[in-house]
Amino acid sequence: MAWNGQRIRVWKKMPLDENYYGLGDKAGPMNRRNRAFTNWNTDEFGWQESTDPLYKTIPFFIGLRKGLAYGVFFDNTYRSVFDFGKESPDFFSFGAEGGELNYYFIAGPEPKKIIEEYTAMTDAPRCLPSGRWATSKAVIRTIRNRARGRSSKHCAKRKYPRTPSTSTSIISRAMPLSRSTGNTSRLSRK
Repeated sequence: MAWNGQRIRVWKKMPLDENYYGLGDKAGPMNRRNRAFTNWNTDEFGWQESTDPLYKTIPFFIGLRKGLAYGVFFDNTYRSVFDFGKESPDFFSFGAEGGELNYYFIAGPEPKKIIEEYTAMTDAPRCLPSGRWATSKAVIRTIRNRARGRSSKHCAKRKYPRTPSTSTSIISRAMPLSRSTGNTSRLSRK
């Protein structure tokens, strides 16, 4: 780990046979190994394979080695960077221009389990209706219903599957690997 003023960065040993997937909308191959990326939402018209950053960024990736997987969620809203061996073939790293150094290791062994636990930690829309203004309606409805402590009537009426909400069992299995402040209040249990 390193701090340089407001900047923070973490380096981890990178096995030769490990591959990396994730980070949201990125051009190029799905395997992120031997490449570096900037995570910052950018509306880039006419992008090329080498264009980075792009559109939606998700500070989460999966490491896969010999059929076993793990996930890392870097909980930081600042402009961040992820390097999967471009700087050094022996290490992968991630960091940000500021903010706290909060990241979570999500144990596998299957990618499906990791995605389910990541989604449970960060939450997902209960359902997205179709039609004009669908996304904004869904967001407003979700916020109202969660504030009232109930599920969306739209989902129940149409029998759409609901994604799981954050649960204590999922949160307790995702281990915070580092906290620059030592504050654990962010892991409040519902």
